[in-house]
Amino acid sequence: LIDDILTINEVEDHLQPLQMEEIDLREFVEDILESYHSQADEKEIKLHFKSPAQIYLDTDRDSLARILDNLLSNAIKFTHTGKNVYISLQESSGFVSISVRDEGQGIGQADQQK
Repeated sequence: LIDDILTINEVEDHLQPLQMEEIDLREFVEDILESYHSQADEKEIKLHFKSPAQIYLDTDRDSLARILDNLLSNAIKFTHTGKNVYISLQESSGFVSISVRDEGQGIGQADQQK
């Protein structure tokens, strides 16, 4: 947590420039998902991954990993035992979409305003 806070502060202060590189997004996401299989298995959550054969993306690897880690850890944490988490990649008109959908309880109506 402290490392994340320091990293965010550095980015906000423009001290840490993004390290852009082209990555194979499918392979990148598969590697990240691999680290969540045991956590999902403990809750009997099935991870579903859908992607075209290849998608290449210019991105900062560390920043994207932090974003996906946050989305996946929350999806697993807030999904009840025996449910599913869906991860999908799409490319259309030069844009890439990464979707993480879970079967958790969702955000309460009162908290949605925040």
